[in-house]
Amino acid sequence: MAGRAARESGQFARAIEIYDIAVAHYGANTTLLNFVGDSYFGLGRLEEARAVWERSLTADPNQPEIIRRSISCPRRNPESLRR
Repeated sequence: MAGRAARESGQFARAIEIYDIAVAHYGANTTLLNFVGDSYFGLGRLEEARAVWERSLTADPNQPEIIRRSISCPRRNPESLRR
């Protein structure tokens, strides 16, 4: 609940910290992974977001919304294109 509240209030970095603790205690599941991916996306860390969503899809490929997010996520962060 704390992770979701942080994510929904735009505190994406804090949400990732909370979700990482949950994963350490309970193990990774698709719900946690998807929330982590959403939080990375909220921070603009698109490559990390896609990687986490793909990990979730490996565990359960029957997630149409996560498939859509992963496919529509740009391959590179816009900042890295300027380097």
